[in-house]
Amino acid sequence: MTEILLAIHTLLLAPKVDKSVAELALQVRLRESERNPYWVYFMGKGKSPAIEVDFRESLTSTAWLLALRFDIEKSPRRAEVPLDQYGPVISLEPNPQIPPEGTTTYVYRCNGIRISFSFTSKSDKLCQIVLRRDLP
Repeated sequence: MTEILLAIHTLLLAPKVDKSVAELALQVRLRESERNPYWVYFMGKGKSPAIEVDFRESLTSTAWLLALRFDIEKSPRRAEVPLDQYGPVISLEPNPQIPPEGTTTYVYRCNGIRISFSFTSKSDKLCQIVLRRDLP
């Protein structure tokens, strides 16, 4: 988990994030999976406990999105993830419809980037981290 948190810090501090910066920070190879006039979608397999990496890069702006999905059996509990380093929670989003037990998402904003940490509702295990840079 330490490597993933370091990668997040690298992305938060990067002046510009694109596919190559995401690959370097995460130490993963991203392959293009889809493209339209506005976005390029990339997928990759990360190191444990992150098993899926989804990166989207805008073709028309500086916006981007990075989603890391975790193997719940191997992922840490909320108490083991140092969330306080991202500042105050700006939103708390429960979603009981996400299998297998629903999720609770803690949303932060750091350096203009929205960071969401989703945990399973009952077992409190990390299932996804999403970083999103919107249009300025």
